[in-house]
Formats: sequence, C-alpha cells, structure tokens
Amino acid sequence: DTLADNRKEDSADFSLTIEGGEVIPTAAFGDSEFAGIIKEDSVDNTINFSAASGDSTDELTSVVITLPGVEDGDVDVSAIETALGVGTPGEIGTVVVSEAGGTTTITITFNDSADLESFSSSFTLDAPVEDSDADLSATITAYAKDKTDATETGNGGETKTIVVDAVLDRFADVEGG
Repeated sequence: DTLADNRKEDSADFSLTIEGGEVIPTAAFGDSEFAGIIKEDSVDNTINFSAASGDSTDELTSVVITLPGVEDGDVDVSAIETALGVGTPGEIGTVVVSEAGGTTTITITFNDSADLESFSSSFTLDAPVEDSDADLSATITAYAKDKTDATETGNGGETKTIVVDAVLDRFADVEGG
C-alpha cells in the first residue's frame, strides 16, 4: 500500500440486518359505496376489485372474495384468469371458485416469484335468486407478506353490499272510478 499511485486500501468487517416490518394490505370493490349494483334476474354483471400489498417492501400472497347466497354457477372468473395469465408462460397465479354452505368463495393465489404489490381485476355475477331483489353481501380480503421476512404477514379488506335492483315483471292497470 503506497501513496505513490494515489491509492490507499483498507478493509473492515460489518454486518447488516434488514428486518421485516408491519404488513398492512388493502382490498376493495370498485370505487363507490357499493360493491356493485345489479338488476334482478340479470346475468354477467361486472364486479370490479383491487388489492395492494401495503408498500413496496411487501407482496400479495392471495385475495379471497366471499359471496354468501351465491352459487358457484352464478360466478364467472374468466377476467381474473386472463389478468393472472393462467395457462401462459407468464402466469402469476391461480384462481379457484368453490361453494360450500351456500357461500361461493373466489380464492386467488399469487406465485411467490411474482413479487406482486397490486392486482386489479373483475368477475361477473348472475343475479342469484330469480324474482328476488334481496341485496347480497360481499367480502374481499387481501393477504400479504414482507418480502424480506416471510413470517411478517397481514391482511385487510372490506365488506360491501351488492345492491339487487327490483325489476317490474308485470303490472296491473288500475283505473279509479
């Protein structure tokens, strides 16, 4: 080590520990007061949703949507499959629709290698009960983990109403007299 070539070398040992932090993901339906507004006896009603990991140090692991009073045949997740790239080399996750005890559940699971911080998509819903304007409840929950410490996890979401608007099937013409 000489100063003749304007160089000075030195070394030191040190360690750096990066610890995971609090994980607070979010999930929401659409951008309004309701998860959706559909007409009685209608089909293919689009319900939009989004989820985010919370911050850039976290990643989404899954999103679960529950729809009490809805049969799995009343839900189409084709748009979610497309957004996930299901069946393509760039696939970032999978989606499964299941029904038990009168509740349909949509479970989206993201590949760990995707390091996904946000996801937005939609599904379609057929009005579940013929000639009924009973509103539905929908819950969405996002699950996430810290990218550096997988033991740090969290979840967040919301429950909103899907308004089922009545449609007049027939009417009686009543005249006063």
